[in-house]
Amino acid sequence: MSIIVNSQTKLLVQGITGKEGSFHAKKCKEYGTNLVAGAVPGRDGEIFDESVPIFDSFRMLLILLKQIRHLFLYLLI
Repeated sequence: MSIIVNSQTKLLVQGITGKEGSFHAKKCKEYGTNLVAGAVPGRDGEIFDESVPIFDSFRMLLILLKQIRHLFLYLLI
């Protein structure tokens, strides 16, 4: 299965402030992906990379999910 991601794709990154999440989020932005939001517990109201709002939980993003087609999920295991 292939996933087509382009400048019209709206992307959410859960774990956007972590090492892997922030690295890949920045790379996605460099390639022109429309990164619309991030989710990190305890970081509500912050801004990632000068333009991406961060929400406290995935629950806060349920309204946005109607617009989101792809999700990158970075978890510490």
